[in-house]
Amino acid sequence: MKKIVLQALLLVGSFFLLWWGLLQVDWMSLFKPQQASTLAEEKLGELARELVVRDNKLIHDRFVQETLDSLLVRICEKNAIADTSIELILIRDEQVNAFALPGRHLVLTTGIIQEAKNAEELCGVIAHELAHMEQNHVMKKLGKEIGFSVLMNVSSGGGAEVVRQILHLLSSTAYDRELEEEADRLAVDYLAKAGIDPLPFSDFMFRIANGEEGNTTYFDWISTHPNSEERAGYIFECAKAKEVEETPVLNPATWTKVKSRIQESL
Repeated sequence: MKKIVLQALLLVGSFFLLWWGLLQVDWMSLFKPQQASTLAEEKLGELARELVVRDNKLIHDRFVQETLDSLLVRICEKNAIADTSIELILIRDEQVNAFALPGRHLVLTTGIIQEAKNAEELCGVIAHELAHMEQNHVMKKLGKEIGFSVLMNVSSGGGAEVVRQILHLLSSTAYDRELEEEADRLAVDYLAKAGIDPLPFSDFMFRIANGEEGNTTYFDWISTHPNSEERAGYIFECAKAKEVEETPVLNPATWTKVKSRIQESL
């Protein structure tokens, strides 16, 4: 009887000793899930970027690229966003569109720049896409629509067709309403901190919403940003509540030159 009790005590003691030992292991560091997720996102971004570059004509105008990069850098620097990790890609496409890829690639079409009346309107678009990046909306959307297990598999080297599906989802379908509202609110914050008037961003959304009927060039932006007029009102209200110490973004001559150089490249 004593032997049985002793064995039972040893068994219980061993169990608690093992349990205590397991608690001492830093499982997050051991398996590094965040690191694996980051690497997968970077790989997906590379694959999606390759597809964008292969299927589109890029605009390689140094003046235009440097000017657009300066807008991106200004917003990032004033909001403590690591701008050096973001690549801005300008593609030749009359569709009014902009979208973020995994791995911090930001794609703008020539159509959206031609549609913007001033640099402040374009800064609103850039700030909105930056918010999607900073809040990890890109991977959240892909995880929901495609599944993280599929994404991990693709990032490991398989599924070229899935990469095309990823690009389609990001360039022509909407984020969830709450994610869009979060990106709108953060965009206004980003602009205000950068000394850029957020109201032109609202004007841009209103104009897009009112011009969507019969204007095929608006298709992509409307499809990825539904309820544009309602959101324009929301952005307007957020913008009015901000006290912005405005400093010039670009002088009108520079903005006109950017649009002219783009037009020449088409």
